[in-house]
Amino acid sequence: VKDRIVIPVRDTRYNVVGLIGRAVHDWQDPRYLYNKGFKRADILFNIQNAKKFDECIVVEGSLDCAKVIQAGYKNCVATLGAKVSPNQSSMLRKWFDKIIIFSDRDDAGDAMCDAIIRSCEGKDLSRMVIPNHVKDPCEMSEHEIQKAYQNKQTIIGGR
Repeated sequence: VKDRIVIPVRDTRYNVVGLIGRAVHDWQDPRYLYNKGFKRADILFNIQNAKKFDECIVVEGSLDCAKVIQAGYKNCVATLGAKVSPNQSSMLRKWFDKIIIFSDRDDAGDAMCDAIIRSCEGKDLSRMVIPNHVKDPCEMSEHEIQKAYQNKQTIIGGR
């Protein structure tokens, strides 16, 4: 498929387990394509780098994740969609003590936040808030992301 940016997806051991084809034009549909056989529910994007930290920031998309990393937070992972699978929840619980939810500013983002809260009970949970003028982390400046991190709101303190 032409005119797409190809983004590799790696597992915890740095093995490439999938490819994301991101549209570069607004008219392209769908915006994201995944290689045949790739199961988004089995991976957290950037887990291979983020697992080195006790704390992680969880976003929905790979480009949201890249933007958060550019803002200075290498501990970011993406669920590659608003749904959080049991496998993804298990990875979050296994690798991180502190989980910061940075979901999109929409109903699907709220559902993602709720799913992480339910599935990661006992962890230290916080939420970064997206400003009113944007819909997701990818639309934010590095300064806005840093400010959102500094002003994160505690949801549930860990045990």
